[in-house]
Amino acid sequence: MMPPGLQAAAFGALAGIPRVRVDRDEVDILGRRGIGVSYPGIDFTFLFDRDTYVYLGMRLKGSTAKLVHGHWQETNPYFETKGLRQIAVVNRIGQRP
Repeated sequence: MMPPGLQAAAFGALAGIPRVRVDRDEVDILGRRGIGVSYPGIDFTFLFDRDTYVYLGMRLKGSTAKLVHGHWQETNPYFETKGLRQIAVVNRIGQRP
Protein backbone atom coordinates (compact mmCIF):
# COMPACT_ATOMS: atom_id res chain seq x y z
CA MET A 1 0.00 0.00 0.00
CA MET A 2 1.44 3.34 -1.05
CA PRO A 3 0.09 6.88 -1.05
CA PRO A 4 -1.17 7.87 -4.53
CA GLY A 5 1.71 10.29 -5.14
CA LEU A 6 4.28 7.61 -4.36
CA GLN A 7 2.49 5.12 -6.62
CA ALA A 8 2.62 7.61 -9.49
CA ALA A 9 6.32 8.33 -8.85
CA ALA A 10 7.14 4.60 -8.73
CA PHE A 11 5.28 4.01 -12.00
CA GLY A 12 7.08 6.95 -13.62
CA ALA A 13 10.46 5.61 -12.49
CA LEU A 14 9.63 2.14 -13.80
CA ALA A 15 8.58 3.54 -17.17
CA GLY A 16 11.91 5.38 -17.41
CA ILE A 17 14.05 2.21 -17.28
CA PRO A 18 15.68 1.61 -20.69
CA ARG A 19 13.86 -0.94 -22.93
CA VAL A 20 10.82 -1.13 -20.63
CA ARG A 21 7.71 -1.36 -22.78
CA VAL A 22 4.61 0.64 -21.86
CA ASP A 23 1.36 -0.36 -23.58
CA ARG A 24 -1.20 2.35 -22.97
CA ASP A 25 -4.31 0.39 -23.99
CA GLU A 26 -4.35 -2.95 -22.14
CA VAL A 27 -7.35 -4.75 -20.66
CA ASP A 28 -7.13 -6.97 -17.58
CA ILE A 29 -9.02 -10.23 -17.03
CA LEU A 30 -11.85 -8.34 -15.32
CA GLY A 31 -12.31 -6.01 -18.33
CA ARG A 32 -10.70 -2.93 -16.78
CA ARG A 33 -8.70 -0.70 -19.12
CA GLY A 34 -5.18 0.11 -18.02
CA ILE A 35 -1.49 0.40 -18.82
CA GLY A 36 0.72 -2.65 -19.33
CA VAL A 37 4.40 -2.54 -18.32
CA SER A 38 6.78 -5.26 -19.50
CA TYR A 39 10.46 -5.84 -20.25
CA PRO A 40 11.77 -7.48 -23.45
CA GLY A 41 12.60 -11.15 -22.93
CA ILE A 42 10.49 -11.46 -19.77
CA ASP A 43 7.21 -13.30 -20.20
CA PHE A 44 4.97 -11.26 -17.91
CA THR A 45 3.27 -7.87 -18.03
CA PHE A 46 2.14 -5.84 -15.00
CA LEU A 47 -1.17 -4.02 -15.47
CA PHE A 48 -1.96 -0.69 -13.79
CA ASP A 49 -4.96 1.66 -13.77
CA ARG A 50 -4.32 4.53 -16.19
CA ASP A 51 -5.38 7.32 -13.85
CA THR A 52 -4.39 6.16 -10.36
CA TYR A 53 -1.58 3.70 -11.23
CA VAL A 54 -3.18 1.16 -8.88
CA TYR A 55 -1.99 -2.40 -9.59
CA LEU A 56 -4.73 -4.33 -11.45
CA GLY A 57 -3.00 -7.66 -12.09
CA MET A 58 -0.62 -9.37 -14.47
CA ARG A 59 -0.48 -11.37 -17.67
CA LEU A 60 1.94 -14.31 -17.94
CA LYS A 61 2.99 -16.07 -21.12
CA GLY A 62 3.65 -19.77 -20.65
CA SER A 63 3.83 -23.13 -22.37
CA THR A 64 4.20 -26.79 -21.59
CA ALA A 65 7.52 -28.55 -22.13
CA LYS A 66 7.90 -31.74 -24.15
CA LEU A 67 11.02 -33.87 -24.65
CA VAL A 68 11.63 -34.24 -28.41
CA HIS A 69 14.70 -36.15 -29.65
CA GLY A 70 16.49 -35.55 -26.33
CA HIS A 71 15.77 -31.80 -26.25
CA TRP A 72 13.05 -29.90 -24.43
CA GLN A 73 10.65 -27.99 -26.67
CA GLU A 74 7.97 -25.53 -25.68
CA THR A 75 4.52 -26.61 -26.85
CA ASN A 76 0.93 -25.48 -26.28
CA PRO A 77 1.57 -21.76 -25.62
CA TYR A 78 -0.95 -20.00 -23.39
CA PHE A 79 -1.54 -16.74 -21.54
CA GLU A 80 -2.45 -16.74 -17.86
CA THR A 81 -4.02 -13.60 -16.50
CA LYS A 82 -4.52 -12.54 -12.89
CA GLY A 83 -6.70 -9.69 -11.70
CA LEU A 84 -6.66 -8.05 -8.29
CA ARG A 85 -10.24 -7.65 -7.09
CA GLN A 86 -9.72 -6.48 -3.52
CA ILE A 87 -6.90 -5.37 -1.26
CA ALA A 88 -7.05 -4.77 2.47
CA VAL A 89 -4.84 -4.41 5.53
CA VAL A 90 -5.53 -7.05 8.20
CA ASN A 91 -4.16 -7.80 11.67
CA ARG A 92 -3.09 -11.41 11.05
CA ILE A 93 -2.41 -13.89 8.26
CA GLY A 94 -5.55 -15.50 6.89
CA GLN A 95 -7.90 -12.85 8.28
CA ARG A 96 -10.57 -11.70 5.81
CA PRO A 97 -11.66 -8.07 5.58
